[in-house]
Amino acid sequence: MIVLIIGFISLNAIAQESYADKLFDKYSSEKGVTSIVISKYMITMFSNMETDDKDFDDMINVLSGIKMLSGISESSSDNFYKKIRQNLPEFGYNELMYVTEGGNQLKFFVHENNKKIDELVLVSIGEKEDGNLFILIQGDINLKTIHRIAKVNGLEKLENIKEK
Repeated sequence: MIVLIIGFISLNAIAQESYADKLFDKYSSEKGVTSIVISKYMITMFSNMETDDKDFDDMINVLSGIKMLSGISESSSDNFYKKIRQNLPEFGYNELMYVTEGGNQLKFFVHENNKKIDELVLVSIGEKEDGNLFILIQGDINLKTIHRIAKVNGLEKLENIKEK
C-alpha cells in the first residue's frame, strides 16, 4: 500500500511539470547554453528585504520561481522557436503579445490554471546567439504583476495594457 501511495505521489509530481518546464529542462543541458534558476526560497529571501520600490516588493511576493536560458545556439534556435510556436498553444499557452525590432522578436505567452495566470513565458529570438533568450516566470500572475515586471525591466510601454 505504501508503494502504491509513493508511486501515485511520484506520478502526480511528474504530471505537475509544465510544458515550459520541459522545454527549459531539455535546452538547459545543451552545450553553450547558460541556465539560471531562481527558486521560491531565493524569491522569499528577496521579499524579506526592505526596498523603496513598492512595485518590486509586490511583484516578488506573488512569484514562485524564475527560470532563464540564454545562448541557445543558432542551430538549435530554429528548432526551439518551432517547438514554442507550434506547441505552446497546444499545451494551453496563449500568446499575449510580441515585439519585433531589428531582426529580434520578443514573444510573451501566458498559461492559465483555474482562470488564473500561473506562468508568463518570454521568448526572444534574435539573429545572433546572444539574442536568444527564454524566461519562464511562475506564480500567481495577473495584469498588475505583468505591469510590475515591465516597469522593473524598463518596458513601460506594456503599462498601457488594460485588464478586461
